[in-house]
Amino acid sequence: MVTENSGRQWLTPTQWLDQNPGLIGRTNLYGLVNSGEIPSIRIGKKILIPADALDRMFESETAVTT
Repeated sequence: MVTENSGRQWLTPTQWLDQNPGLIGRTNLYGLVNSGEIPSIRIGKKILIPADALDRMFESETAVTT
């Protein structure tokens, strides 16, 4: 797990899936990352996503639809 100065935690997709079992599948997670729906950064071949990425995605969808 990588933490930057702002306190945001960055996880690899595998770490994220381990912390959120059954919430979303591996293929769907990578699809959302590749489409840009879940923010991510790439360092070489390594993909890092914010630990709260799915929560933020659902919050933004709720805000748009209400």
